[in-house]
Amino acid sequence: MHYTQHYLEEIALRDGAFVRLRLVRPGDKPRLREIMAGMSPGSRRMRFLGPRDQLTERELAYLTEVDGIDHLAILATRGFQGVGVARFVRVGVGGRVAEPAMAIVDRFQGRGLGRLLLGRLAAAARERGVERFEGEVLATNRSMLHLLGELDGSAAPPPMHGCVTRVVELRGIPGM
Repeated sequence: MHYTQHYLEEIALRDGAFVRLRLVRPGDKPRLREIMAGMSPGSRRMRFLGPRDQLTERELAYLTEVDGIDHLAILATRGFQGVGVARFVRVGVGGRVAEPAMAIVDRFQGRGLGRLLLGRLAAAARERGVERFEGEVLATNRSMLHLLGELDGSAAPPPMHGCVTRVVELRGIPGM
Protein backbone atom coordinates (compact mmCIF):
# COMPACT_ATOMS: atom_id res chain seq x y z
CA MET A 1 0.00 0.00 0.00
CA HIS A 2 1.13 3.47 -0.87
CA TYR A 3 -1.07 5.37 1.62
CA THR A 4 0.36 4.16 4.93
CA GLN A 5 1.54 5.94 8.08
CA HIS A 6 4.76 6.74 6.16
CA TYR A 7 2.95 8.49 3.29
CA LEU A 8 4.35 11.98 2.75
CA GLU A 9 4.09 14.03 -0.40
CA GLU A 10 5.03 17.60 -1.18
CA ILE A 11 3.30 18.92 -4.25
CA ALA A 12 2.74 22.21 -6.05
CA LEU A 13 -0.75 23.59 -6.57
CA ARG A 14 -1.79 25.32 -9.80
CA ASP A 15 -0.46 28.66 -8.57
CA GLY A 16 2.93 27.20 -7.61
CA ALA A 17 2.33 27.13 -3.84
CA PHE A 18 3.59 23.93 -2.23
CA VAL A 19 1.56 21.88 0.22
CA ARG A 20 2.51 18.77 2.13
CA LEU A 21 0.17 15.77 2.26
CA ARG A 22 0.21 13.02 4.86
CA LEU A 23 -2.24 10.86 6.75
CA VAL A 24 -3.98 12.40 9.76
CA ARG A 25 -2.63 11.45 13.18
CA PRO A 26 -4.14 11.81 16.68
CA GLY A 27 -1.94 14.86 17.34
CA ASP A 28 -3.56 16.76 14.45
CA LYS A 29 -6.43 18.16 16.49
CA PRO A 30 -4.89 21.70 16.34
CA ARG A 31 -4.55 21.39 12.53
CA LEU A 32 -8.26 20.55 12.23
CA ARG A 33 -9.14 23.52 14.44
CA GLU A 34 -7.04 25.73 12.11
CA ILE A 35 -8.87 24.40 9.07
CA MET A 36 -12.25 25.06 10.69
CA ALA A 37 -11.17 28.59 11.70
CA GLY A 38 -9.98 29.28 8.15
CA MET A 39 -13.37 28.45 6.65
CA SER A 40 -16.11 31.05 6.23
CA PRO A 41 -19.61 30.31 7.55
CA GLY A 42 -20.64 29.52 3.96
CA SER A 43 -17.79 27.03 3.50
CA ARG A 44 -18.60 25.36 6.81
CA ARG A 45 -22.26 25.10 5.76
CA MET A 46 -21.22 23.38 2.51
CA ARG A 47 -19.03 20.93 4.43
CA PHE A 48 -21.39 20.15 7.31
CA LEU A 49 -24.71 20.60 5.44
CA GLY A 50 -25.72 23.30 7.89
CA PRO A 51 -24.37 26.06 10.13
CA ARG A 52 -21.35 25.15 12.24
CA ASP A 53 -18.86 27.20 14.26
CA GLN A 54 -16.44 24.72 15.79
CA LEU A 55 -15.70 21.09 16.46
CA THR A 56 -16.18 19.51 19.87
CA GLU A 57 -13.39 17.57 21.59
CA ARG A 58 -15.32 14.37 20.92
CA GLU A 59 -15.60 15.21 17.21
CA LEU A 60 -11.90 16.08 17.03
CA ALA A 61 -11.06 12.70 18.55
CA TYR A 62 -13.27 10.94 15.99
CA LEU A 63 -11.72 12.91 13.12
CA THR A 64 -8.08 12.37 14.15
CA GLU A 65 -8.01 8.97 15.83
CA VAL A 66 -8.69 6.99 12.65
CA ASP A 67 -7.79 3.38 11.84
CA GLY A 68 -6.47 4.05 8.30
CA ILE A 69 -8.59 1.25 6.83
CA ASP A 70 -12.29 1.90 7.41
CA HIS A 71 -11.70 5.57 8.25
CA LEU A 72 -8.80 7.31 6.55
CA ALA A 73 -7.96 11.01 6.37
CA ILE A 74 -5.33 12.93 4.41
CA LEU A 75 -4.12 16.27 5.79
CA ALA A 76 -2.75 19.12 3.70
CA THR A 77 -0.43 21.59 5.40
CA ARG A 78 1.38 24.72 4.33
CA GLY A 79 4.33 25.13 6.65
CA PHE A 80 2.98 24.05 10.02
CA GLN A 81 -0.60 25.17 9.37
CA GLY A 82 -3.47 22.90 8.33
CA VAL A 83 -5.06 24.10 5.07
CA GLY A 84 -7.22 21.13 4.07
CA VAL A 85 -8.32 17.63 4.91
CA ALA A 86 -10.10 14.88 3.00
CA ARG A 87 -11.45 11.67 4.47
CA PHE A 88 -13.53 8.65 3.77
CA VAL A 89 -15.49 6.56 6.21
CA ARG A 90 -16.42 3.11 5.00
CA VAL A 91 -20.11 2.22 5.18
CA GLY A 92 -19.96 -0.98 7.22
CA VAL A 93 -16.69 -2.55 8.33
CA GLY A 94 -14.87 -3.94 5.30
CA GLY A 95 -17.62 -2.72 2.94
CA ARG A 96 -17.04 -1.60 -0.63
CA VAL A 97 -18.78 1.77 -0.22
CA ALA A 98 -17.41 4.78 1.65
CA GLU A 99 -18.61 8.30 2.34
CA PRO A 100 -16.11 11.02 1.38
CA ALA A 101 -15.76 14.43 3.01
CA MET A 102 -13.44 17.36 2.46
CA ALA A 103 -12.71 20.71 4.12
CA ILE A 104 -10.39 23.40 2.73
CA VAL A 105 -9.62 26.81 4.20
CA ASP A 106 -11.07 29.59 2.09
CA ARG A 107 -7.73 31.04 1.01
CA PHE A 108 -6.78 27.70 -0.58
CA GLN A 109 -10.07 27.12 -2.39
CA GLY A 110 -9.95 27.38 -6.18
CA ARG A 111 -6.23 26.55 -6.33
CA GLY A 112 -6.48 22.83 -7.12
CA LEU A 113 -6.16 21.51 -3.58
CA GLY A 114 -9.64 19.95 -3.60
CA ARG A 115 -8.93 18.05 -6.80
CA LEU A 116 -5.58 16.90 -5.44
CA LEU A 117 -6.98 15.72 -2.11
CA LEU A 118 -9.98 13.97 -3.66
CA GLY A 119 -7.75 12.17 -6.15
CA ARG A 120 -5.42 10.95 -3.41
CA LEU A 121 -8.39 9.98 -1.25
CA ALA A 122 -9.93 7.92 -4.07
CA ALA A 123 -6.60 6.15 -4.66
CA ALA A 124 -6.25 5.33 -0.94
CA ALA A 125 -9.84 4.07 -0.85
CA ARG A 126 -9.28 1.80 -3.86
CA GLU A 127 -6.15 0.39 -2.18
CA ARG A 128 -8.42 -0.66 0.69
CA GLY A 129 -11.06 -2.30 -1.52
CA VAL A 130 -13.53 0.58 -1.67
CA GLU A 131 -15.26 0.56 -5.04
CA ARG A 132 -17.43 3.64 -4.77
CA PHE A 133 -18.02 6.82 -2.83
CA GLU A 134 -21.55 7.70 -1.79
CA GLY A 135 -22.69 10.65 0.21
CA GLU A 136 -24.88 13.71 0.49
CA VAL A 137 -23.79 17.02 -0.96
CA LEU A 138 -25.72 20.28 -0.87
CA ALA A 139 -27.15 20.94 -4.33
CA THR A 140 -25.60 24.42 -4.17
CA ASN A 141 -22.10 22.97 -3.60
CA ARG A 142 -21.24 23.02 -7.30
CA SER A 143 -17.50 22.70 -6.68
CA MET A 144 -17.82 19.41 -4.80
CA LEU A 145 -20.37 18.03 -7.25
CA HIS A 146 -18.03 18.91 -10.12
CA LEU A 147 -15.03 17.23 -8.44
CA LEU A 148 -17.03 14.08 -7.71
CA GLY A 149 -18.19 14.03 -11.32
CA GLU A 150 -14.58 14.15 -12.48
CA LEU A 151 -13.82 10.95 -10.56
CA ASP A 152 -16.09 8.84 -12.73
CA GLY A 153 -16.61 11.09 -15.73
CA SER A 154 -20.27 11.84 -14.99
CA ALA A 155 -21.95 15.19 -14.73
CA ALA A 156 -25.62 15.05 -13.75
CA PRO A 157 -27.06 18.50 -13.06
CA PRO A 158 -28.30 18.63 -9.47
CA PRO A 159 -31.62 20.11 -8.34
CA MET A 160 -31.49 23.72 -7.20
CA HIS A 161 -32.25 23.12 -3.48
CA GLY A 162 -31.68 20.54 -0.77
CA CYS A 163 -29.17 17.70 -0.77
CA VAL A 164 -28.07 15.43 -3.56
CA THR A 165 -27.03 11.85 -2.88
CA ARG A 166 -24.02 11.42 -5.12
CA VAL A 167 -22.64 7.99 -6.05
CA VAL A 168 -19.20 7.79 -7.69
CA GLU A 169 -17.62 4.63 -9.03
CA LEU A 170 -13.87 4.62 -8.27
CA ARG A 171 -12.67 3.01 -11.51
CA GLY A 172 -10.24 5.68 -12.53
CA ILE A 173 -9.21 9.17 -11.74
CA PRO A 174 -9.36 11.06 -15.06
CA GLY A 175 -7.61 14.38 -14.86
CA MET A 176 -6.80 14.05 -11.15
